[in-house]
Amino acid sequence: MQCSALVYGRIAREIAYPTLIWQAADLLASIRAQLGKGDEAGAPARLAAETIEGLAARAPDLALRRSFMNWPRVQAALETAERLRRG
Repeated sequence: MQCSALVYGRIAREIAYPTLIWQAADLLASIRAQLGKGDEAGAPARLAAETIEGLAARAPDLALRRSFMNWPRVQAALETAERLRRG
């Protein structure tokens, strides 16, 4: 599963598809954290959070931005990134 997440993340970056980037990065961070590799989970978690924040900043209106940021999947990714940041 970790290998698949790495491949998905690489493909997403190559085709510049931010929706896939943050989801693949979050998946990789979650897998690494579950494997007890918290030190290796931080970078993909930060990438996920930064990509999410970039997408939200480019939303054409406030309602869409709020809807995206309140999506449970987005909230979970941001919570994972914050948890790993705090250690």
